[in-house]
Amino acid sequence: MTAYKTQGWLFGLLLTLTLAGCAGSSGNAPDTPPDSGTPPADTAGCTIDCGTVFVGLTDADGDFLQYLVTVDSLSLTRQDGVEVETLPQSAVVDFSQYTELTEFLTAATVPSGVYVAAEIRLDYAASKVSVELNGESVEAQLVDTDGLPLGVETFELQLANDRPLVVAPGLPSIMIVDFDLAASHEVDLSSIPVTATAAPFLVADIDPVDTKEMRLRGPLVSVNLDESNYVVAVRPFWHWQGDFGRARVHTTDDTAFEIDDISYTGAEGLRILADKPTGTATVAFGVLNVAERRFTAREVYAGSSVPGHDADVVKGVITARVDDVLVVRGATVIHEQGTVVFRGDVEVIVGPETIVRKAGHPDFDGGSAVLSVGQRIFAFGRIANDTPEDLLLDATDGKIRMLRTLVTGTANDVSDQLLNLDAQEIAGRNVRIYNFAGTGMPGQDASPDEYEIDTGVLDTSGLNAGSAVKVSGFVTEFGLAPPDFVATTIADFSNTRSQLFIGWNPAAATPFLTIGPEGLVIDLENPDIGARHHVVRGGILTNLLTRPGASILPRDDRPGLYGIKDGRVIRLHTDFDLFTRDLADQLGAGKAVRSAYASGLWSDTNQEIQASRVLIRLN
Repeated sequence: MTAYKTQGWLFGLLLTLTLAGCAGSSGNAPDTPPDSGTPPADTAGCTIDCGTVFVGLTDADGDFLQYLVTVDSLSLTRQDGVEVETLPQSAVVDFSQYTELTEFLTAATVPSGVYVAAEIRLDYAASKVSVELNGESVEAQLVDTDGLPLGVETFELQLANDRPLVVAPGLPSIMIVDFDLAASHEVDLSSIPVTATAAPFLVADIDPVDTKEMRLRGPLVSVNLDESNYVVAVRPFWHWQGDFGRARVHTTDDTAFEIDDISYTGAEGLRILADKPTGTATVAFGVLNVAERRFTAREVYAGSSVPGHDADVVKGVITARVDDVLVVRGATVIHEQGTVVFRGDVEVIVGPETIVRKAGHPDFDGGSAVLSVGQRIFAFGRIANDTPEDLLLDATDGKIRMLRTLVTGTANDVSDQLLNLDAQEIAGRNVRIYNFAGTGMPGQDASPDEYEIDTGVLDTSGLNAGSAVKVSGFVTEFGLAPPDFVATTIADFSNTRSQLFIGWNPAAATPFLTIGPEGLVIDLENPDIGARHHVVRGGILTNLLTRPGASILPRDDRPGLYGIKDGRVIRLHTDFDLFTRDLADQLGAGKAVRSAYASGLWSDTNQEIQASRVLIRLN
């Protein structure tokens, strides 16, 4: 087998592959900057017949507060047996940080051809995993299905026969490799220590339907005012060195800029960016148009507005406030010199001189009094005390950036411009961790079981009492609730993404009453059903064993992806009929099912989930 090495970061979660012509080819993809070139390192021997690869990272929803693991390798296998190694160096990644976001990682070069498989190697030797127990963050011990500590684990992904990855000069293509934490683990909160049994499930999809908000970081290369875009040298995560290729960022009249702590909008912001020297730190948030391979920024930060550029930074959610002291939990600490540390609680001190900004709102200019419990933030300042037991960030002469925050729960009541919510999670954390003292006017502190949300002009006509709701926005100024939260987007989670989990212990030889192209009917009378037998919607659980039945059907309004994990090999299908035939053949050959996972739309009326993703793990 021939092996190639490319300059790139394919981190085993989400691969956004935009394939374009390289030197000597017939042309460039629409968004390959003419001045981008290719990374100066080894480029897999490509001189004519090759493609440029843009890479991003994401993760499906999971229950982990922290999931640090080292990604050692990711290789692609071409139809003729040629193997292309795409990871130039290992990296420690906190996969739990990417459930609502995609990280743009690199631009790489690979030989043209049809790729039919991928292989991913994860090193768990230095892993660190934490979950929530009784409102507190506790460390979990990762073990394999035999109860043994995980080591270096390698997994082979066999792409669907009808949708291989085609790489050719000038031919765009996208592949997503998603490490689904929720489907990959069973967590036992009753054990001491808490145990997370891992059977990593990674899936790959070609030309995905759903995309998340994307983040692109890196130093400035050039600005094109006429075409309203700029080019950066990609630097993923908090890397301050290295060449991971070039990427173009498009802007619009509505793009919000913050450059050296000053806010701008649209063309004015791009003109200010054009005056900055090459190498200025930038970070952009926006959306990737899959069809056009075009990344357009909603927000752009540059210079001292980039975390870690010239200040120490703490990122997390405010869980309590006493006077001018904020308690920030789930903190990521970015030191000025570029080192990153993941912590539990960090205290942040603010004051009258603290500048407060709101992400995506260039005209907002508030003071530290606005910062309240439940708000996600970036805090810029200086670390005043840093010990294993205590960390303090002094932001009295610094700044705070308020980030969009997610709230999920069940609607108690819906009225004009107001939603009363039985909140389950704020910023992905159980509401029990928050101390809401002082958040409201006298006698009116925020209450999670009656959390009042200002919906403004947003459409709430589809919501009713009992609807599972997901809201994005900002927490109300400290001391001024109610309302407790101001929404910028709102979704009825009952009619959006649901997750079905069911497991068998021991593995079941006959877990389904029927298996066929119309769907899988789960045998809820099977005595081997284990502790997992639920549908989860926005943190809300539905017990399948209290239902008269449960079925998994293919979703007919969008393409699906269906996987069968057999040991360390994961076979992928895009056709539900072929998937169910494969599953029936495996059970007929004596295999048994350990767990099933489905993601899609759950119907309480029909007791079924219309799934765009189904993952079956054989024992």
